[in-house]
Amino acid sequence: MARVAKTDEEIKAIAKDIVLGNVFSTLALPPSDLSMINIIFMPITFGAFAGYTREQLDEIGSIYEYLSEALPTGVNGYPIFGSMQILSTEETDKLRHFIRNYAAAMENV
Repeated sequence: MARVAKTDEEIKAIAKDIVLGNVFSTLALPPSDLSMINIIFMPITFGAFAGYTREQLDEIGSIYEYLSEALPTGVNGYPIFGSMQILSTEETDKLRHFIRNYAAAMENV
């Protein structure tokens, strides 16, 4: 699965959609549920990272998908997806920053 880098504008849009509740991200998982990533994002179970090197895996910062792409079932209160999007560690750092900004802006509305 080849990953295309996201622009800052694309990351801002993802952050806004997370704050608005339109996107599910691994950032929303508490540490106790991190083992469910491969259930929530089924492509992982089916080998999405099979060709990745250790270095490439270490560069994954987060995984997300739009809730409109969720399958009609879920597990333990989480959606299940047949697709997923990947952000690098650098993109994920930017995402966290943008989420904080959007969340703060929403509080002031």
